[in-house]
Amino acid sequence: MCFEAAVGRIKFNNILFSYLSSGKLIVEKISFTVKGGKTIILVGQSGSGKTIVLNLLQHFINPNKGNIKINS
Repeated sequence: MCFEAAVGRIKFNNILFSYLSSGKLIVEKISFTVKGGKTIILVGQSGSGKTIVLNLLQHFINPNKGNIKINS
């Protein structure tokens, strides 16, 4: 899975996400920055949280802790 920061930058700060209904921890302490015009690739086993990271970026879901900053 890959995505590109079109302008500015995207910064994930110490993101933690778990489904509240099950309490299952999906993403823990994820931090990275993507500068505008750069592409990153997320690689991992099935179920490791790659799609969750993309859904967090698109605000389909919100992190339990941490924050995502775009163009700041």
